[in-house]
Amino acid sequence: MFSAMFVHDGLEHILVNMCGLWVLGRRVEPAFGQWSFLLLYLISGLTGAVSTLAMRPERFNCGASGAVFGIMGVFIAAMCTGRLAESVRTFKRRFWPLPIFLGLSLYAGVADGHVNNSAHVGGLLAGLTMGLLLSRGAESARLRTRVFGGGIILLAAATALVRNQNGWVVSLQVANDALAAGKLDDAARNFTMVLEKRPNDIAASLGMGQICLRKTDYSCAESFLNRTLVADPTNNYAEYLLGTVYLRTGRFDDVLEISQTLFLRGAIGPDEQVLFAAALDGKGNHALAGDRYLKLRRYDDAITAFAKALQQKTDDENSKRGLIQAYRAKGMNDEADAVEKTTIPKNR
Repeated sequence: MFSAMFVHDGLEHILVNMCGLWVLGRRVEPAFGQWSFLLLYLISGLTGAVSTLAMRPERFNCGASGAVFGIMGVFIAAMCTGRLAESVRTFKRRFWPLPIFLGLSLYAGVADGHVNNSAHVGGLLAGLTMGLLLSRGAESARLRTRVFGGGIILLAAATALVRNQNGWVVSLQVANDALAAGKLDDAARNFTMVLEKRPNDIAASLGMGQICLRKTDYSCAESFLNRTLVADPTNNYAEYLLGTVYLRTGRFDDVLEISQTLFLRGAIGPDEQVLFAAALDGKGNHALAGDRYLKLRRYDDAITAFAKALQQKTDDENSKRGLIQAYRAKGMNDEADAVEKTTIPKNR
């Protein structure tokens, strides 16, 4: 929560935040003092972090946006209460871009799922509240103690509440790490803890589907992957894994249907194409499967598929030429020459 305020995901991100901090901070800091400004910044940033964990705990977050929006809230409060030296007329003339920037930032959070509006709104409200409370008596040590002390107590209480409600996100991360390390039992135990609190959690259902698939428990895998697709019907990875389950259980028509769905969505990577080729092979369309494997440079699979095709139809010239090409790609020239002797020369 604390370190996230000082980490950014690119040059543009940090430049925008630091420009905002420079423009607003050099007016707010003299009005409230250095230590008060530091506490305003940190409490606003931490409030943004707590808001993020409350609203979207499974998402990674970084950046000073919550803290900078907090300073913006302090600036607005100080401007409205006359705490700053600038008059309202000066504000209208020199700082008219501020409400535009605020509106565009909040709109970006609605339009783009990668922009964290939770931190923006949480930091802004925290800064606005503290700014209003401090603006008429920032020189009073007692008032500062009450405001900042109360803010820290509320922040601690909110953190405890969020941890109690959304602590499952820790189990989710532990489960994902265990799954990546191949510790399937540890991963399953933590995914189960998540599903006990969130029965429709997409990531946990998908993770359990992967675990069951690795353990070759195909009925279990199918159940969890279907749960994932009920919650997220356009989850291409869950669709692909379900196709793998169907492939291993001999349901080739279902695999072809899933492959068609993935292709229509534009998910036509190598894994999806291999799944499609394997389904064709399973259906007995060995020549078509061999062509697919050949294009994917899976020469061993191509050799096997073309050999099966020639068992079905010994004079299939296309399968012979595909087999020759696969043999030569593997450096198996003697085998390629042997097949080539049986081919009919092309009409020049």
